[in-house]
Amino acid sequence: MRITKYGHSCLYIEEGEARILIDPGNYVFKDSLVKPEDLPECNVLLLTHEHPDHTYPEALKIILKNKHSENGAIAPISELVILTNTAVRKVLEQNGITGSAVLGRGEERIVHGVTIRGIACDHGHIADHIPHCENVGFFIGERLLHPGDCVAPSEEVHAEILAVPVVAPWMAVREGLEFVKKLKPKFAIPIHDAILRWPEMPWYMIFQTGLKDTGIEFVPLKIGEAREF
Repeated sequence: MRITKYGHSCLYIEEGEARILIDPGNYVFKDSLVKPEDLPECNVLLLTHEHPDHTYPEALKIILKNKHSENGAIAPISELVILTNTAVRKVLEQNGITGSAVLGRGEERIVHGVTIRGIACDHGHIADHIPHCENVGFFIGERLLHPGDCVAPSEEVHAEILAVPVVAPWMAVREGLEFVKKLKPKFAIPIHDAILRWPEMPWYMIFQTGLKDTGIEFVPLKIGEAREF
């Protein structure tokens, strides 16, 4: 499995014939270090929830290289599979992007030879006055867990690779560390980190020192950097 990071919570996974893009939200493009047209082609698109830093319709229209029908609606290319939840599907359809499918918690789909399972991952609590946001995690190829905006899945997952959020208004660093230690993956890739800047990222240092002697490798990837797992 080859994983490339494109900023914030956006990962690109190459596994067999599958080319999987996860959460290309607006923070990925905010500094123009990456443009929607720069992202590689995908045949699977996974969207964890509707917040714009994860689901950004304006960029998706470019990324997906959609075909336009006569009435102007946007239909994804035939081999592309979009998996998400009901809230995101509604957002996509409101923006003219059709053809997405809901992957419920505990449901599995084999897409281009790779098994993808929906994981019960409730969005972290921001504040009492902020409406609840539906969030789904994705367990990919029985190896990688991308939880979206969650550090406390309500079901047990045995993941070799964990994409772990490191900084957000809905979590504490302690919670992120506890998440990694509880799951016990071999590798932890930091995500949800757009407000940080390389190389001075104290949050990374906290995770690195906190995971010392655990046998878990913390793998911070720069924008556009890839690694084989």
